[in-house]
Amino acid sequence: MRLHWIFAGVVCNVSMAGAAQVAPSEGKDYYSLQIASAQEAHALDKPFREYRSLPLVRIEKRGALYVLRVGFWPDLSTARTALAQAAIKNGMLRVATYRPPAIIRKNWESLDSSNGPAITPADESRIKSQPMAPPAVEIRRTPQALTARPVVESLRAFDSQDYVLAFDTLVGAGDLQRAFEVAQKAVQSVPQDRAWRLRLAKISQWTQRPEVMAGQWLALFQQGDHSPDTVAAVIEFAPLADRPLVALQAWAIYAQQKSLSDAQWRDISALYESAAEPALGSVYFAEQFKKKQHPLLLEYAARLAENAGD
Repeated sequence: MRLHWIFAGVVCNVSMAGAAQVAPSEGKDYYSLQIASAQEAHALDKPFREYRSLPLVRIEKRGALYVLRVGFWPDLSTARTALAQAAIKNGMLRVATYRPPAIIRKNWESLDSSNGPAITPADESRIKSQPMAPPAVEIRRTPQALTARPVVESLRAFDSQDYVLAFDTLVGAGDLQRAFEVAQKAVQSVPQDRAWRLRLAKISQWTQRPEVMAGQWLALFQQGDHSPDTVAAVIEFAPLADRPLVALQAWAIYAQQKSLSDAQWRDISALYESAAEPALGSVYFAEQFKKKQHPLLLEYAARLAENAGD
């Protein structure tokens, strides 16, 4: 039985962590802080008790692992703001889909979308949770708005110029949902087109679709786009999309180009744990120590080897 901790250097207080919570809807994606994972649920009992005063703490069954997570935030910036001063030493922000059947233990009794999360009586005096809707997008009615609907509805077979015109018209009219549909259809038609992947990533961010946004950066990276912008985006978003191995590939490219800080080496070590590949991580850090002679790298190599059972 091995408990995997995820180190991300998050430090905050309970009141801040509880800010901007939303009452989640089943099947919808939110940002959560994943604190630890284990192969057996009871291995998370101790950290669950340690963090149960935080908002919306639960143990979930995800694949072959059990994970301890905190909170449901509507977007990444809100989550980071809420956790900016949280008293949590371990954790990694990631996209989490709310699936009630997967939750085997939680610190609340019911969730009310109108009044916010209703926490269990034992924790009610310590947890303050205020609902906040995702930021609204201001829609400005311009003359383009009159032509936006005919433009998108007239699209049939893919034509790059027509689709670009439709996308720009809809964005200018504030019709972001239809702009998203155009970009999504374009990517389906020309999946190798970098410009359309970037448009879809941008409109997905504006319309609060973090997994779709992350998917575009991941696709670009796996198609061979290793530009600085794409590598940086994959490093940021791949863990949120539960793709730690892809994030590690991006880190390997980044590390060849720039010197990494201690915090960045720590993030890489956490990714090997999150990917359940501590043995590979130990080999990687041992190799990096030979090249850089940085004692911290040897420490991570030993720690990962221990977690791998070596």
